[in-house]
This record gives sequence, structure tokens and C-alpha cells, in this order.
Amino acid sequence: IRLIIRNSEKHKHNPEFIDDTFETLTHTDSRMQKMLDQLMSKQSETKLEQQFSIKELISTHVIPKTLKLNPLVSLEMKADFNYNLDADRFISVIFHLIDNAQHATSATGSVSVTVNVAGDKGLIEIEDTGTGMSQAFIDNDLFAPFVTTKGNAGMGIGAYDAKQYIESMSGHLSVNSELNVGSKFVISLPLS
Repeated sequence: IRLIIRNSEKHKHNPEFIDDTFETLTHTDSRMQKMLDQLMSKQSETKLEQQFSIKELISTHVIPKTLKLNPLVSLEMKADFNYNLDADRFISVIFHLIDNAQHATSATGSVSVTVNVAGDKGLIEIEDTGTGMSQAFIDNDLFAPFVTTKGNAGMGIGAYDAKQYIESMSGHLSVNSELNVGSKFVISLPLS
């Protein structure tokens, strides 16, 4: 794809270049879809689910991984709950959402994680004072695979994977955001 982009200005009027471009993009799309399918089926096949304390997983395994970036993450445990899950995948999903929040927020801003229970739902809220997102981006791009705002630093599958994983646990991932104000992701997991 990078090669196509580099050569597009020079060869965009050449019909052979256009034909080769569409052939290459079709092949690339097919390979990416296969890769996504393999990732999703591999993760489904290797589920090692056990009961875990959400407080322990986040405070012991996620927060230490976030210490490389500013702003530092504040953690508020209003209530703890146990959940039957694949710990490695859960840690990866929560870390990804927090890491995105840190990247979107200046060093003088804030990123917070709150764990709580409301009725029959366990809640994990990740809130930042970062750049925020437009509603159009949330609706069309945020959870689409291979869409990234990090340039070459991201693959664009983290938010997609987070949503897929939370939904596979019968949960829900929602987001509210305002440009230049910040974003709030809420993971809601059924406790019954």
C-alpha cells in the first residue's frame, strides 16, 4: 500500500498502474481479513477462562504497564467484582483502551480508571481529558479494523478487538466523546 501511495502521483494516469493497484488492494484486503479471522478464531479456541478479581487484574497487571507514558493513570476502586474471563486478553484490552487515552491526552491532562458495580452490572470506566473524537469518527471508524489515528505507531485493531472481546463476554462497550474536551469509554459486564 505504501508503494502504491508513493507511486500514485507519478503513475495515476497510467491504466496499467490503476489495474495493478486494484488487484493489489483486493489481494491485501483478502489477506487482512484472513488475518483477522485467524486472530479471532485463535483467541476463541484458546480461551483460558477463570474467575478473576477485576481490581487485582487492573491494579497489578494493567496499571504498571501504563507508567511509561504521561499523564499517569489514576485508579479508583469504588467496588470490586469477580468475573470469569481470559486474563491475558482482558489485560490486553484494558491496557489498549488506557494507552489510547494516554496518547490522546497531553502530559498535563488526566486519565482515570474507575471500577464500580451498579445493580447487576460490573463497570469499568476509562476517562481522559484528551483531544476527543467526533461523533462521525465514533460511528464510522473507531471500531473498524485497520483504522488508526496513530500513523505508523498503530495497526488499528485495538478498539475493534476490545469491542469484539467485550461483546463475546455478553458485555457492552460504549463511548462518549467531545472534541477538545475528552472521551469516556464504559465497559459494562453482566454479573448474573
